[in-house]
Amino acid sequence: MQGVNQADVGMTVDPAANANTVYIAYKSPNAATTPPAVQAIPNFQTLEEGNFNPGNPIGDVPPTSGNEGHSSNNAGTIAGAVVGSVVGLALILGLLIYFLKKHRKSRTREFESLRGGEKSQSSSAAAWPFVGNGGNATSSPVKQYGDIGNVSSIRPVDVNAAELEALEPTSPMADGAVVLGGLYQFTRESPAFLDQQQTRIPKYAMRGIVYQNGGETYTLHYFITSTRDAFIKNVTTTVALANSSRVIQHRDAIAMSHPTRRSGYQYLWITEPCLPQQSLHYVLTGSDKSIDIHEYPFKAWSTYAMLEALKEVHAANFVHLGLTPYSFYYTDPEQVSDWKITGFDQSHSIGERVSEAHLNQWSAPELFATASRDNRRCYRQTVQPASDIWSLGCIIYTLATGRSLTIDLSQTAQLSRSDREQLYAHVNIACNEAGSVNDSYRTLLEGMLHPDPAKRNTAANLAAYWKEANGLYDDDEEENNEAEESIVTP
Repeated sequence: MQGVNQADVGMTVDPAANANTVYIAYKSPNAATTPPAVQAIPNFQTLEEGNFNPGNPIGDVPPTSGNEGHSSNNAGTIAGAVVGSVVGLALILGLLIYFLKKHRKSRTREFESLRGGEKSQSSSAAAWPFVGNGGNATSSPVKQYGDIGNVSSIRPVDVNAAELEALEPTSPMADGAVVLGGLYQFTRESPAFLDQQQTRIPKYAMRGIVYQNGGETYTLHYFITSTRDAFIKNVTTTVALANSSRVIQHRDAIAMSHPTRRSGYQYLWITEPCLPQQSLHYVLTGSDKSIDIHEYPFKAWSTYAMLEALKEVHAANFVHLGLTPYSFYYTDPEQVSDWKITGFDQSHSIGERVSEAHLNQWSAPELFATASRDNRRCYRQTVQPASDIWSLGCIIYTLATGRSLTIDLSQTAQLSRSDREQLYAHVNIACNEAGSVNDSYRTLLEGMLHPDPAKRNTAANLAAYWKEANGLYDDDEEENNEAEESIVTP
């Protein structure tokens, strides 16, 4: 009984032994899942009052030594002993029932608190595997489906205060700082913050980072605490596409124990280089003067790279559902037209029913059928690859002509909700404009920008057509020909 509290003890005296035998029922503090025990103590020695204060632990009680009591031989004494034994057994049974009820009530409360998302702090660590060992076990939520702890590609990291400050994108300590256990070092270039036109993710930031052991440069993506789901979606979809050379590849993913103090960034994703100045959007605006975006070989190879990238996404049973010119990046300055796809924060499996999705200027017309009043979200959609085909068609139209299919989100929504003939007319004009650059663009876009999603072609068929129509062959397919020399400038 070492360590048993008085509150968990009940006792009764056996009258048949002249009050010298005491039965004690108690619950062990180290066995929360076991029923109470009963111990008989013969020759019980009365405790001094000071040793039996409420709340004090009860030590082992030694039996007394000395002469045993003598039983009376008269019939009245025997009868009294029999009655006393019956009473004693009844009292013992009552004690057992009391403690069993108390035991069940305690466990019921713990299960009820667990269902509510918070486990009782008084429960045993041995009985509850999510509670850490130690003197003062604290509560821990049960892991649910989609929890970061269930994603093997994301590793939890405890970060101290000094390192947390260096991981703040705007901190002066960040420039050149070695972080995350000495694995990475920040470049001295300023971080980039993307606005609502560039990303669906609030406060999204990017920065260059160098892997210390190999010297390779990567991009660090910052996610605030509230964008956890976008972080998980980006990581898991990219990892699922790890075998594709057309996807910006995953390097590392980290869930910090605490967010940064000022900006609240808690999740870090490290990928192949894909800073904003490497995006298709940046190149198409003409900001990079080293690239001539008007040359047809650049247009042709860029179109093929994006079609191939989307083909591989769909082949892996994913729909991107958020394509924009910020979804494509080049990683090698020597091969700027070799675009890779990323930005999978809104990706879903083909045929998956989604309750909500963000819309943009490049979104397919069918998505606006359930759009919100401000046209920024749609609801209750079953996602299909055809929606990606439309979005990429809009991007390729801009690549071919230098113009946008629609001027903004409002016009996209207006055309999508208008009479089908009006949308047909708008698309027909666009396809003819692209055809003036090269006739293959007209044919390609007619298979992508069809108002009826059922009549849009697949990424695989479109890529095959484009490759054949423009004579695009990789070096391993045609060893004696330079790939870009096979293109005849119209």
